[in-house]
Amino acid sequence: MAPPAAPKNSSLRNIVVLALVAAAGYGGYYYYQNQNGKTVTIGTKDQIIYSGSATKDQATALGNALKAAGYLQDRGVSVLLKKSSSSTVIGYVVQDGVWEKPDMVTDFEIITRGVAPTVGGLPIDMQLMNSTEVVEKDEVVTAQADTNTNTTPPQNQNPPPPAADTTGTVTIGTKDQIIYSGQATQEQATALGNALKQAGYFQDRGVTVLLNKNANTTIISYVVQDGVWNRTDMVNDFEIITRGVASTVGGLPIDMRLINSTEVVEKDEVVNAQ
Repeated sequence: MAPPAAPKNSSLRNIVVLALVAAAGYGGYYYYQNQNGKTVTIGTKDQIIYSGSATKDQATALGNALKAAGYLQDRGVSVLLKKSSSSTVIGYVVQDGVWEKPDMVTDFEIITRGVAPTVGGLPIDMQLMNSTEVVEKDEVVTAQADTNTNTTPPQNQNPPPPAADTTGTVTIGTKDQIIYSGQATQEQATALGNALKQAGYFQDRGVTVLLNKNANTTIISYVVQDGVWNRTDMVNDFEIITRGVASTVGGLPIDMRLINSTEVVEKDEVVNAQ
């Protein structure tokens, strides 16, 4: 099955088409099922196949974070998650040769760092696998980019261009966090976090807000308690907050989402000036 064309001008999105879909994903499914694996479906086609001591909640949170980052786009992609007492493994089934491209490997490292909080944090054993689930690239992703003396540098003298998309976390105070992805910058995430603090939403209580930007859309997602999305007064309050902080991330309109503790979207609406 030929992968779909990648959106233009987005190197992080480009790795989506280098993930094997459909048949290759099902290969991973049967492989992990044989190791007592289970499956969480994100959207209608994408899957997180989890095993070991990984939980359904962690698999769901990982899948939603990968969706927010733009990696899962309901194209039948599978990602493997395995946890033990000593390690967390995230495996990506990719097209042949991806593991030999430093820029692509770097993109997968960025994604892995961005979703790490959903599965217990760093370090994570990141694996890039071929269609038969043979591991072709295996490295430990930590908080800082590793310098691996055993890695052969690229033959050209010019380093690969940086990825257009980013994924990372900004901490406001000591506990509250903005998790940003896509084309959102660290500066925008910091400005958003400070604006939410000034508005009284962040009070250093461990609250998380997700910020994702692409060429056409800015998404702010608030992790809220169950049922908040069903209360009109609370939804209105979040609309007011979103309008107030919009200027820090490029202005309105903003796609505002209220998500539950496993980052499933429960309320999704576009907030405009009026």
